[in-house]
Amino acid sequence: MNGPAQLTCPVCGAPRQPGTTRCAYCGSWLVIFPGEDLPADEAAVQEHVARFREVLDRDPHDVVAMHGLGVALRTLGLIDDATRILTRAANRRPESLAIQRALAGTLRDAVRNRPDDPRMWRDVRRQADRILALDPGAVDGWRLQAEVALRTRDAEALITLAPDLARHDPDGGHRAVARRLRQLGDRWFRDWRWPEAVDAWEALAALDPAAGRTALAAFLVENARLVPRSEGRIWRAVRQTMALRGDFRTSTLAALVLGLAAAIALALATWWLARDRFPVVTVIGLLVLPLLNTIAVRTWLAGWPPFSVPHRPWSEIGTEEMARVARMIAPKIEHIRPGNEG
Repeated sequence: MNGPAQLTCPVCGAPRQPGTTRCAYCGSWLVIFPGEDLPADEAAVQEHVARFREVLDRDPHDVVAMHGLGVALRTLGLIDDATRILTRAANRRPESLAIQRALAGTLRDAVRNRPDDPRMWRDVRRQADRILALDPGAVDGWRLQAEVALRTRDAEALITLAPDLARHDPDGGHRAVARRLRQLGDRWFRDWRWPEAVDAWEALAALDPAAGRTALAAFLVENARLVPRSEGRIWRAVRQTMALRGDFRTSTLAALVLGLAAAIALALATWWLARDRFPVVTVIGLLVLPLLNTIAVRTWLAGWPPFSVPHRPWSEIGTEEMARVARMIAPKIEHIRPGNEG
């Protein structure tokens, strides 16, 4: 190798800040030998490699030296050698979170050189599980699991992982995971795999609330006829969305026309039966009957109050409630799948 090596965190790969003992990005310890930091140039790293090897020659079971040697070898780009020595250290000290993190990062480097090797990705997943078993809130553990699920195209694991990833790493962005979940939901929707699409959209909402909730709301509105009136808030939100789109304009116009027709019929009946009351009945009928009929129709179609439709009808409804109702109506659509009629 030529020139100095730029040292990085052995877990997440972030550049190391001079004079620090912990990674500013993921919090991993950067000290690899008691009381000493890893030096910042290749020659010094080589010196540490030699020192750790001397320690291991005297005591092959020195876990601290194994850990330090593995991190130093990884820094020099000797990934296979680093993996072997860190695996020994991790097996001897399974309770050490620092060692398990160092091994996880090294395995990730190795598998990126052979991305099509499923066995290697299984090793990374197993290592991520070990990190999370020692520290359920470890951000690097969740990120490793997400990367494994993405690289192996494990849709089920990605859907299961999304809520935990959002909870434990809220500032991570996770655009690649959200993009993949959106693709899964859209693909399953096109393939008429409604329950799976709902699962993907709910998981997406954990990472990207706007995108996930919009997809769920669109699915519910598209299948509005299947949403039972007993699902009060969801039913109203669906109808209010349809009202905002103007879906009920024809029905409202028909209600007004029917009200006017009823008022005219009442006026004609009054003319024949009680002519002295004709003016009052006609005026009241023309004003009241169309209004009452419109209110009745809009209440039946969109829920009460008929004329007060919020611009954000879904804002007060939780994602879990939207997903529950979407999941409930999904099987009702199955009978219209092409080829399954009857």
